[in-house]
Amino acid sequence: MLLESIANWWQTNERLTYLLVDALGETLLMVFSSGLIGFAIGIPAGVALHLTKDNGLLENKALNKILGTVTNIGRSIPFIILLVAIIPFTRFVVGSSIGTAAAIVPLTVGGAIPFIARLVEGGPCWKYQQAWLKPLRLWEPPPTPDHQQGAASRGTAGGDHQCGHYYFSNTG
Repeated sequence: MLLESIANWWQTNERLTYLLVDALGETLLMVFSSGLIGFAIGIPAGVALHLTKDNGLLENKALNKILGTVTNIGRSIPFIILLVAIIPFTRFVVGSSIGTAAAIVPLTVGGAIPFIARLVEGGPCWKYQQAWLKPLRLWEPPPTPDHQQGAASRGTAGGDHQCGHYYFSNTG
């Protein structure tokens, strides 16, 4: 009975059916386009966020703070406010502030990029970083054993010769 009434409605409302199918296509275009652009920008942003955090492979507190702030702002602004706030940017990028193409810009800027960046930053694959990325650190002074403490404080060279890490301490 229900399927019969749906089929009957589908046949008698051809114009509405066309509009529904057209709107579905536009929705899928907006979602997949913003998703692809979000992946293209969000994955590198998330990797940069992870690598530049404290004790990261490329530790850089200033860059991490800037990227983190931009990501948090993008995630925290309600979509409708962002939609209106970036109308000039949308017009610059797309040439219009209405339509399917214009809706992709705020979906990407306010939704996809920050969301994907945070997912990548805190993703489960990073727990293996210590095991296989640690040897790639450019420079990391090894902990100084107690018997070498005096040599390091006198300004002599020391290091962990097994791992190839050398450092010079002139603290004395």
